[in-house]
Amino acid sequence: MIELRTLSGLELWRSGEGAASALPLQTKRLVLLAYLAASSPHCFCRRDTILGLFWPDLDHEHARGSLRQALHVLRTTLGDGAILRRRESDIGLDLSVIRSDAHGFEAALQAGDAARALSLYCGDFLEGVFVADSSPELDEWMAAERKRLRRLAANAAWVVSEGPDGRGDVGQVVRRAVQLSGDDEEALRRGLGMLDRLGDRAGAVALYEEFARRVARQLDVELSPETQAAIQTIRQRTHCLVGVG
Repeated sequence: MIELRTLSGLELWRSGEGAASALPLQTKRLVLLAYLAASSPHCFCRRDTILGLFWPDLDHEHARGSLRQALHVLRTTLGDGAILRRRESDIGLDLSVIRSDAHGFEAALQAGDAARALSLYCGDFLEGVFVADSSPELDEWMAAERKRLRRLAANAAWVVSEGPDGRGDVGQVVRRAVQLSGDDEEALRRGLGMLDRLGDRAGAVALYEEFARRVARQLDVELSPETQAAIQTIRQRTHCLVGVG
């Protein structure tokens, strides 16, 4: 089985007989494979769209030659039948030949298994990946797909955190849900409230302080009065408990 790993980086692996090995490919060809995988099995990709995304600076003839070479390398690496063609203009990927971690993540969500989906989400889509000489639209596609999958992972984390007891460290899942939600203060307040109800007020304070530092560093803003009031209430409750003890 060949596995395309797109969550937390970009790698192609072949597994068999108890061992796995990485398959070396140029970054642009790996990203092309990720692009085809993201479109499959629902639809095919138009050749002209791919040319504009991956080889925007080449004339049509040379761009088509670069695509033909890339597809030849992918077919050689993946095996016959992996790359699908519909008419002369459309290209797809046979996902029975190659397994994608992003597809596995979304399949788990569609099956209603948020815990498994969250376990599969080990990092952002194509994290740290840069494609030289590509179009800005390819960067925009990667960013949009990264944001979409991260949002789905955050939703999965909230589902797991609110599920039945006994399914791991709820507080840890809450913290991950907030982290995946980015700079969403509403998500932070939701997490603070859940940690407060769990009795993990020290964890709530730590979560707030980490969030506040990150937002101040990245956005140079202070948290809203509503959020500051929420953590102040938790801090006061902690002090009251300490005083009673």
